[in-house]
Amino acid sequence: MTAPAEDDSRLAATCAEALVGPGVQLAGSRDAGTPQELLAELAAQGWDSSRIREARRECRALGRRWPVELPDERIRAVGFARFQAWMAECIRVLGLDSVDAGVRDAQMPLDAEDRRLLADRPPHHGAVG
Repeated sequence: MTAPAEDDSRLAATCAEALVGPGVQLAGSRDAGTPQELLAELAAQGWDSSRIREARRECRALGRRWPVELPDERIRAVGFARFQAWMAECIRVLGLDSVDAGVRDAQMPLDAEDRRLLADRPPHHGAVG
């Protein structure tokens, strides 16, 4: 197997930040030529699937987005399609894709977006409650 290109190491670093937040340092990101290799490197640093799942739960409990929202310039630099493909594969491998199948977990507290949607009433609806 050939070594990943510099673009792949930037892509791996960008995806890692989206998965676990800012400040993650990928010492061997030049070796992360696939999403699976990236996840293996994150796991070696203590970011295994359960820790990433917990980070996701914390983000959502605080009403923040997960994966962590990154500036468009960062994603544009590695390519939107490549970034989305890598993220989709990482989320699938982590087993986090089934949670987003459109069914809300009733155990989870409402996030800021859910509260906004519940408070949103059409003008003709009048007072409720």
